[in-house]
Amino acid sequence: CSAAFSSFGGKAGEKAVGMVARLEEVKDHETFLLGAKKLLDKRKDVRFYIVGDGSLRKQLEQKAAALGISEQVTFTGFLQDVEKIEAALDIAVITSKAEALCLSILESMIPVGDSDALAERLDELLADDAKRSAFGAQAKRDAEATFLAEQMTRKIEKLYLEARK
Repeated sequence: CSAAFSSFGGKAGEKAVGMVARLEEVKDHETFLLGAKKLLDKRKDVRFYIVGDGSLRKQLEQKAAALGISEQVTFTGFLQDVEKIEAALDIAVITSKAEALCLSILESMIPVGDSDALAERLDELLADDAKRSAFGAQAKRDAEATFLAEQMTRKIEKLYLEARK
């Protein structure tokens, strides 16, 4: 567990899996919680963090309780320094149903709403430090290649030019 999460009950030796997003329907935290339940049925060395706030907080806390995973799921509420929080996670997850541009993570790389696939992918990555590291490094390279300022400027310029036609 990173020091960033020790104040939220994280313990040494635990893997930190988190989701940083508004607690709203489109973000599909329910799939995250269902995936957490399925993974926690297999392994106990994981703590899940839901970072953010929104209209569904109470409902999601009740869902975690109904699933019997409240002890392993921490709702942090809104936090500053999201970049530091995400960097402290072993795995950051986004389960959004739809996003124009997700600023936290560019691709979740699982089928939308599939908690089984989420649990399987998390288990696979948590079991293999090298694979998890390689996965993260590739995601960073993909993001940089796609969203470098110069490339974004060209893409936006192209959109404007096409819109003028």
